[in-house]
Amino acid sequence: MHQGFFTSRKATFQQYTTVPEELAAKIPLNLTFDQASTIPLTMATAAIGLYNKHIEPYGGCGLYPPWEEGGRDKYHGQPLFVTGGSSSLGQHVIQFAKISGFSPIITTASKRNEDYLKSLGATHVIDRSIPHSDILTAIEQITSTPVMVAYDAISDADTQNLCYEVVAPGGQVVIGLPPAIETSKLTSGKRIVQVFGSAHVPEQRPVGISLYQKVTELVANGDIKPNNVEVLPNGLLGIPDGLERLKSGQVSANKLVARPQETP
Repeated sequence: MHQGFFTSRKATFQQYTTVPEELAAKIPLNLTFDQASTIPLTMATAAIGLYNKHIEPYGGCGLYPPWEEGGRDKYHGQPLFVTGGSSSLGQHVIQFAKISGFSPIITTASKRNEDYLKSLGATHVIDRSIPHSDILTAIEQITSTPVMVAYDAISDADTQNLCYEVVAPGGQVVIGLPPAIETSKLTSGKRIVQVFGSAHVPEQRPVGISLYQKVTELVANGDIKPNNVEVLPNGLLGIPDGLERLKSGQVSANKLVARPQETP
């Protein structure tokens, strides 16, 4: 399993592709190819946002990776907040936070996904539909320890502003889209980290190589789990309908997978 890139020979809308050996990992026996395909992109985005050093223009919190010696449970007892925990990215942020030792791990999501997210490592699931003021109150009731890391797996204007309010002075907010935080809220005491989720770019390749040396082991022992899978019919021709379902909110805590070789 590996992450694709933006050239024809490295792209993944095809049955066979190429990838640098150092950025590929063997699929352990407890995973199918379909399950494995759900991991690389959002795993990389989660890992790079949390553990890559900040090298302009690429963002990372610079935390110590849990797959490196001495990294597991390094952040024991420190809270972490994730918006969109049931998204593919949010699920991997939660899992990395767990093996890094963060606690509590607080996320927003639909309440129907609460049990599933707790099985991944979330300790508290807050209904994403309630007002921001209520979410902030809920977090204050969960922990009195300052939240120094918030990962916005949705990254629209609403969730970015929420995360920015959650983190304490000196904290970091990881976003995946261009910043949309209200100017009136900005303070020099909080850092905005815009992540580009690719292990292929030179500034992020070292953390990607480090991670891929341990991916097979992490997946085999259950530290990193795949998303729930739904295989689309008709290969690549099934993607447009899948995108429409995503757009209309019909997909939750699920990854739509297309098998290019099944395209009629």
